[in-house]
Amino acid sequence: MNVNWGNKYNSRALIFSVLIIIIHLLLFPNYIMEIPVLVMGVTIIFWFYFSLTSYFRKWESSAGFRQKLFLHSLIYRIIAIIGVYCLTYFYDPYNLPMEIGAADGWNYHYSGELVSKTLKEGRNVFTALSGYWKNETDYGFSIYLGVVYYYLGPSIILIKLLNAVFGSITAIRVYQIATLIYSEKKARQAAILFMLFPPLLWFSAMYLKETILIFLIVNSSYYILKITHQPEKGIKFVGLLLVSLIPLYYFRLFLIPLIIIAAAIHFFFYFSVAKKNKFLIRFSFILISIGIFFVLRKFNMLEKIYELSNQGSTAFSNELTNSAIQRGVSYKQALIAPFILLGSIITPFPSLINFDENQFGIYMHYQNEIVRNAMYFFVFTGMYCALKNRARNMAYIFSFAVGYIMILALSGVSFQDRFQLLALPFLIFFIPIGLDWQHKKKLKFWEIYLFVITIAILSWNIFKLSIRGLV
Repeated sequence: MNVNWGNKYNSRALIFSVLIIIIHLLLFPNYIMEIPVLVMGVTIIFWFYFSLTSYFRKWESSAGFRQKLFLHSLIYRIIAIIGVYCLTYFYDPYNLPMEIGAADGWNYHYSGELVSKTLKEGRNVFTALSGYWKNETDYGFSIYLGVVYYYLGPSIILIKLLNAVFGSITAIRVYQIATLIYSEKKARQAAILFMLFPPLLWFSAMYLKETILIFLIVNSSYYILKITHQPEKGIKFVGLLLVSLIPLYYFRLFLIPLIIIAAAIHFFFYFSVAKKNKFLIRFSFILISIGIFFVLRKFNMLEKIYELSNQGSTAFSNELTNSAIQRGVSYKQALIAPFILLGSIITPFPSLINFDENQFGIYMHYQNEIVRNAMYFFVFTGMYCALKNRARNMAYIFSFAVGYIMILALSGVSFQDRFQLLALPFLIFFIPIGLDWQHKKKLKFWEIYLFVITIAILSWNIFKLSIRGLV
């Protein structure tokens, strides 16, 4: 039975992970992170790789896959909520029931209460939020929270549980998308990866909008692909697509044009192999464009998009400076713009050192970055195979993932895990292809890659110390 993953992969991934930690412990004994956090991270890393082996083998052809996927995804996300709650209880109890350093979370909570109160009083929600947020693109999560609060009460724990549910539904959507672009076996692998990937579990336990955003983006992507697979139902899928797509305006504005461009590229490549349905697919794309334009114009959203485009020239310097300050890195000292552009997909690298109290919120999720850095080798090899084999059915996935990463790189925020998260589900689609890549030196290439990543992670942590004069 060939499941493309096993002990030979586990051993290399675990050696890489443990070696990185040991190197930092030996080189920087004065800056060791909190031991419970260190142990927690190692446990999560081991759990991920051994779970990957187990699920790939047991679920390769098991019946009732969707039901099992949803249930297990939900269980792991609830466990993540409990884990983050315990972490906060011991290190930042003031923020309970939020997570550690939950500044954004509390802002969302208060704005959600504002929306709920506004609905009860029969006033205009948008007018109320205009006095709380500076931009309409911040309204989305607040409105979602306010509606939930209005009907079910202002419960923070409930919202986190709903995040777990939406994350589990998204896992099923990932599987459904994957069945449209490659084999059943690879589709199950992609869904299992989404179910287990530590960064996705971590942020699903947070009081943040990323889980809902990923649901909307993945849902939109599913309907775009369904249009090309069932063009006779194009009008139905266009309507469902718009329901998922339009709300993105109130979350992150640039996602709408990015999805439209990625869809246009997908439809263009699909034409060359689906001439019979060319008219229906083109007609569906025209409907999408008209529908989006009509809604944007109806709600005066076009002006906001125009303002965003005018701000593009200063976005890089502003976002990079703000993000660097949050991470304690001086942009002028670091001169890290070229580094961010070159390593925009691989980054962020994990922070493994504790030199001031602000670092706790950064290194407490180091395991997420270590796993991501190691597994991205298969993203790159998967992309290579897709391009080499001219996998036209991957055009949308490739266009969105690369386009999003480019936007992050040009904005200067690609080295922050929260911003990278939205690309992760789309990058995961390439991992099963990379795992299936047949090359006699595949493991050797991965070892070389892991060695380079080890040097990069060590350099990043030394750099953080050196700019503070600590080494």
